[in-house]
Amino acid sequence: MRITVRFRCESVFILNANTQLPGWTRWNASFRAAQELIACNLSEMQDYYDDRSESWQESERGEEHQERIASVEAVLDALGELIP
Repeated sequence: MRITVRFRCESVFILNANTQLPGWTRWNASFRAAQELIACNLSEMQDYYDDRSESWQESERGEEHQERIASVEAVLDALGELIP
């Protein structure tokens, strides 16, 4: 199976489900790809927030967006702990 995903940050991710690779080699490669994908999304989320008005940023929606950004940052940190 081959999955190609394109994002605004101009990254292209191609994940191959190659079951011939040893477990941790395959898993670490997928963790690295996921880390890059999530970092790209995080950057887009932060840009979205920064592009909104100050009143939006201070609104409930803006605060919820910031909370989600913090959650995504926590996911990136957790992924970073998995990858040697």
